[in-house]
Amino acid sequence: MSQMLAIDGPGWSMSFQRRVGSANRGVIPCVSLDSPSDRMRVLVPLRPGEALWIAVTAGPALLVSGTAGDRALRVEKVSLGNDESVLLMLDAVFESNQWTPIDANSVPCADHREATAGDPLAIVLTNPVAATTQRIAIVPATAALFQAISGFPAPGDTTQEDEYRGWRLP
Repeated sequence: MSQMLAIDGPGWSMSFQRRVGSANRGVIPCVSLDSPSDRMRVLVPLRPGEALWIAVTAGPALLVSGTAGDRALRVEKVSLGNDESVLLMLDAVFESNQWTPIDANSVPCADHREATAGDPLAIVLTNPVAATTQRIAIVPATAALFQAISGFPAPGDTTQEDEYRGWRLP
């Protein structure tokens, strides 16, 4: 099993990022789970107190949507790339008439192997021009389960106190 920092497909790339409060803490790893041939499934560590957001770089023809069970994920355009690609952010679940962060309170976080069977989060990338659809299921997991399944350590804990506060860099 190999650890990845991003997954790629024709005309798109996806990475998983973590956030504490309003501060981004950078990319987190993922590992591929056994998947049927028509879809991809990945395991992503999600620590208590952290939120997950998904970065998708897609070509202009791709339509991107996401769900957490039967609830929609917010898809926001962050920027336009140099090659006409678009950077999209999926960062919240619509529940109780409001957007809430993708975290252990809004999506199930697998804590044992049997809990990885479901698809708590799903991203669908559709290319109407090429008539193709790619479905990616994302299974958030505790750091301990991520390490047990992947053989790799999950990123360490981080808090709001870890954010950059203006000190000089070396």
